[in-house]
Amino acid sequence: MKKLTKVVFGLVGFALLAVAFAPLTERHAIASGSAPVSVTNVPLPVQGTVSVGNTPNVHVTNTPVVTVGNSPSVNVSNTSLPVTNPLDSFSNPVPLLVSTDAQPYESSCGISTAQDFNQSCSFDAVPTGKRLVIREFSAVTFTSLGTSVHQIFLQVGWKGGLLQHYFPLFSLGSDGFNTTAAVHTETTIYAESSSSPTCVVVDTAQNSWEANCSITGYLIPAP
Repeated sequence: MKKLTKVVFGLVGFALLAVAFAPLTERHAIASGSAPVSVTNVPLPVQGTVSVGNTPNVHVTNTPVVTVGNSPSVNVSNTSLPVTNPLDSFSNPVPLLVSTDAQPYESSCGISTAQDFNQSCSFDAVPTGKRLVIREFSAVTFTSLGTSVHQIFLQVGWKGGLLQHYFPLFSLGSDGFNTTAAVHTETTIYAESSSSPTCVVVDTAQNSWEANCSITGYLIPAP
């Protein structure tokens, strides 16, 4: 009986030693179920592709910069995007043209050997059903020595009447035969359908002089 007891205790001791010296192995925690997991104030590096499905709204807060890279397009829905007009040389907003029906327009006219103080020439008429938006006006005059042009203005038809638009006139000096002055400016002027814009030149003396005028812009459908 004593021998059997010793054998049993010996086997038990050997088993305990085997357990004590056995190598430790890794065990992975397995989470099951669909309980929500919240991660707060912990930066998580993300690599590869992340898909967000069955989520009506995704909010990104407390993030100063969000960079979207390697994306061919970004769709923004139900969001108001501010649109600002660029400024012209006088710091005035330039009207934005959003129309597939816009047509380029360019016309010129001339005044030859005028003998009066006041002369004018007409540009191409605005087609019926169209409205002209003038974006640039240019003019050059040649007067006799000792005389000069007093003023140049662009006259357009608008709402059944006539509007005069005046521009600064710059002297280009003399060449021994004529005195030259010119106007060149970017602008935004509207002319109504079926009207003919007019370039008007006023001289300071009743002498022989000449002028050439031009306008450029685009035609849009008349409202």
